[in-house]
Amino acid sequence: MMFSIILPTFNREKFVENAITSVVNQDYINWELIVIDNFSDDNTEQIIKKFNDARIKYVKFKNNGIIAQSRNYGIKISKGNYLAFLDSDDWWYKSKLSIISKFIKKKPYDFIYHNMHINYQGLFLKRKVKYTRKLHEPFLDLINFGPAFATSSVVLNKKLFLRINLFNEGRNYLAWEDFDAWLRFAKNTNSFFYIKKFLGCTEIGNHNFSNNRIRKKNLISFKRKYMDNKRFAKLPYWWNYSLMRIFFAERKYNTSLKFNKFLIKNTPVSSLIKNIFFYLRNFFFLKFTKIKKYFYLSI
Repeated sequence: MMFSIILPTFNREKFVENAITSVVNQDYINWELIVIDNFSDDNTEQIIKKFNDARIKYVKFKNNGIIAQSRNYGIKISKGNYLAFLDSDDWWYKSKLSIISKFIKKKPYDFIYHNMHINYQGLFLKRKVKYTRKLHEPFLDLINFGPAFATSSVVLNKKLFLRINLFNEGRNYLAWEDFDAWLRFAKNTNSFFYIKKFLGCTEIGNHNFSNNRIRKKNLISFKRKYMDNKRFAKLPYWWNYSLMRIFFAERKYNTSLKFNKFLIKNTPVSSLIKNIFFYLRNFFFLKFTKIKKYFYLSI
């Protein structure tokens, strides 16, 4: 069994060495690492070429700002029968591939994912990724409850991924092309396996790609593609909650509060406390904004 590890990068000299080192240090040896560099203008190339390992393939590829193009190019030149994905600012623990290979040998799962720690840039702490969960009916679970795992935790059957035409390279899928791919993959197989162990770490910091404008656009794109089906008459809880948080971050407190009131009335019992807490926080900022506005108009 051979793993082809797809690692796209662009100007990540501060992180990419750690990511590659975590692959080189794996106690499972049958892998290839394909680093697809979007013509970085920092020291990325020099750092990668320091590794004296024939299993590492370094290629330059112009992706026009679309990371899906880099990933797809790496997949097309790969030789393994299983694909693994690693973002250049994430890293794996040394037993990741050996643990996954043991599970695959017992049963050839099509899609495997695992827990990851989160490392906050500039802070000396890690925590568990809260959204990682077991999928019982993968497609419906992802639709109804949202993203379930980090891309850097995913290992999947290459033949099946080729069959669904890889990641979507359209600009409307920018920053959610991975979630869309997992949904399309789940339409073709229920053979998903969740490993509870923490086998890697993902980095969170100012360098991460997504922002509120992009997140909002992606929620709308998801709604247009996957929620027009008559079976899904109502938008799922996670979708409304995500949009509510975006409006709050944009200081559109009135709009955020409307979403919050709706969620409190229609929320799962397990999330009620979270919504009430967010409501109080929202209400406070709305009142504070009005008081602040009145104060400035009075002087």
